[in-house]
Order: sequence, then structure tokens, then C-alpha cells
Amino acid sequence: MGVFELRLVIMVVTLLLIVPSMYGWGKHGHFMTCKIAENFLTGDALASVKALLPDSAEGELASVCSWPDEIRRSAHNRWSGPLHYIDTPDFRCNYQYCRDCHDSVGRKYRCVTGAIYNYTMQLMTESRDTDFSVMKC
Repeated sequence: MGVFELRLVIMVVTLLLIVPSMYGWGKHGHFMTCKIAENFLTGDALASVKALLPDSAEGELASVCSWPDEIRRSAHNRWSGPLHYIDTPDFRCNYQYCRDCHDSVGRKYRCVTGAIYNYTMQLMTESRDTDFSVMKC
């Protein structure tokens, strides 16, 4: 193997090592994050969450935590992509809901915190005991 081929092999291997990190957390990162988050749920909350899980999860919340990544790639669910993350302006080390929660074309509330707010409101509408007006811009 000549010098050119060796350099090419090194460059390709380096690129292959870097590319996975460009895709964010991935399935394993979501699994670990869910395992950590599970520890912050009360016993009643954890039981309620586990009751919602499909049989295929076998009672393991972390086994379904990569679901948003999986569905947002399908044509039918592509709309949900922006609901999976938040982009803050360059060189800003803080997050402001009204400034930062929007999709790539500027539609407000199209980010993960907007989605959490929306779905929480839908769940809380039944109990009517929480005022979420603080999230309005």
C-alpha cells in the first residue's frame, strides 16, 4: 500500500468515526437519558407511565425513548421533526422560550418545549388545575 492509499484509508476511517457523533444522542443516548429521568418520577407517576407503554416495551420506559427519532424520519410524521429539539442563537448560552422556540421557517412554539407545553396542556385540560399562561409570549 502506497502513501496515497494509506492517507485515503486514514481519512475514511476518521470520517466514519466522526459521522456518528454528528447525529446527536442516538438510540443509546436516549436510552440512558430515559433511565436517568425514570429515577425522578414518583412511584405513582412511574406506574402511570408504564401503564401507557406498549406490550413490546415489556414495562421498560427506556426501550421506547428513541421513538421520536424513529417516527420523524417517515414521510407521514416528518412534521414532528422540529418538536424534537431547540436551536438557540449562535454564541448564546441560554434559552428563552419566546425567542428560541420556533421551527426553521419561524413558526412559534415549534420546538421540544413547545411540544411538551402543548401535550401537557392537553393532559391537564381534564383536571383544569394548572395555569400554563406563563408559557405564552
